[in-house]
Amino acid sequence: MATIQEMGIIARLTEEHAAGPFPAYIDNNFTAIWFNVVGTSMFDLLGKQKPITLSIDPGQAYIPADYTGTITVPDSDLLKAADINNILFTTFGVQNNLSVTDFTNVDLPRIPTKYDSKAPHHLRMIGLLDPTTYPTLTDTEKESISDYLTLWIYYWDVLLGGNIKDNRSIL
Repeated sequence: MATIQEMGIIARLTEEHAAGPFPAYIDNNFTAIWFNVVGTSMFDLLGKQKPITLSIDPGQAYIPADYTGTITVPDSDLLKAADINNILFTTFGVQNNLSVTDFTNVDLPRIPTKYDSKAPHHLRMIGLLDPTTYPTLTDTEKESISDYLTLWIYYWDVLLGGNIKDNRSIL
């Protein structure tokens, strides 16, 4: 799927982000995990999908909270099938142009995102859970994913690992 140049960038980013292979609970349960911005691309660390396209180079390795451009996932039948809640794509399969707040101000079912716990909420990682394994995730796997992505403590609708986020109420 990725070009040789993209694979080189993915390998470098993977090496920078984690020592060794990804834990099984990440590799086996995600269709993609996009992380680290280079120019106008955010690369899939798992190497399964093409990069996300950003309409403006944010000039950072992350997408700043005040980013005014759009975020668009690659056009892929696999991603469309995984996006069962029609967040990344419309019901007609057209790519949605999303903003940082689309990812940080709501809990997107099956699209866990890593963003800073305190304002400003810079977007650091976008994941897309595999629709075939999602229903069978154990609480231990959910807690591990929560810790890995620093998800909000109630991301799974129950108190399960993760972080307190200052843009979420725990009451």
